[in-house]
Amino acid sequence: MGKLYTIWSPMHRQTATASMVAMAFGLEDAVLTHTQSQMSQLETMLGLNQAAKNKVMDNAGMNAILYAIDNHKISDEEIISSTIKVRKSGLQILPALGQIQNGDRNQLLKYVISDRLPKIYDYVFVDLAAGDRGNDFELTKALWNDASVNFIVLTDGHLWEPYAEKYNIPNAVYILGAYHPESRFNISSFKFNISKNVATIPYCVEYYDAISAYTVPEFLMRNRNAAQEVKGNVNKKHFAVKASKNDSISYFFKAISEVKSFL
Repeated sequence: MGKLYTIWSPMHRQTATASMVAMAFGLEDAVLTHTQSQMSQLETMLGLNQAAKNKVMDNAGMNAILYAIDNHKISDEEIISSTIKVRKSGLQILPALGQIQNGDRNQLLKYVISDRLPKIYDYVFVDLAAGDRGNDFELTKALWNDASVNFIVLTDGHLWEPYAEKYNIPNAVYILGAYHPESRFNISSFKFNISKNVATIPYCVEYYDAISAYTVPEFLMRNRNAAQEVKGNVNKKHFAVKASKNDSISYFFKAISEVKSFL
C-alpha cells in the first residue's frame, strides 16, 4: 500500500506546485495529480502547456476516470492508462484539468485519490486547491485525514499562522518555499513562533526560469545529482548563506533531499 501526500497553501502563488514536483522527482513509482477545479500549474510546468491550452486533456486523465466510475467498476489498468509519463523526468502525472462539476465530484475524487491510487503507486502526491473557501476546501479537509503527511507551503512572512492547529491538520509539516536564509523571516524564527516541524525549499532562479520556459523535466534531469555536491545541513544559517551564494542549484537540490526525509 502506497502513501498519500498532500500539498496545500493558504493562498495561490506560494510555490506549492513547484515544491511538490521537486519533492516527487527521483522517487520510483510516484504519481502526481491535483484537485484544483479552477487553476493548476502542474500540467503546464511539466511541459504539457499546449495540450492544456488546447483542452485536449479535458476528457482524459482524472476526468476519464471519474466518467468511467460513473458507468462501471474501473480497473487498476484503466487508471494506469489515464496517467502520462513526463518526458525525460521519470515522473508520472494524472492530469486533472477541466474537472466535471457535479454533486458527486468530491466523493469521486476522494475515492480515486485516497482509495485507488495508493494501491497502485508507492507515492501519491496531490496538489490541493489553495485557500479555505468553497467546496474545494471540503475535499481538502477530507484528504488531510487520509494522508500520511500534509505539507503546508508558505512563502510570505505575513501568512505565517499555526494552520495545523487552526484547521486541525494531522501529520502536518510546514515548508518555507522560495526561502532565503538571510531574511529575518527564517526557519529559526518560524520554529520559535509557529512550529518546529518545518523544512525549507530555497529560491532557485534557474528552477523558476525552467517553470516559465516549460522546461522543468529537462532542468530536473540535468541537475539530478546536484544535491551530492553539498555537505552538511542546509538549514544551519551560516552554512545556508554560503551554500546559496556559491551554487543555488546544488543548495536547492540539497534542501529538497532534506524535505524528502519527511516522506
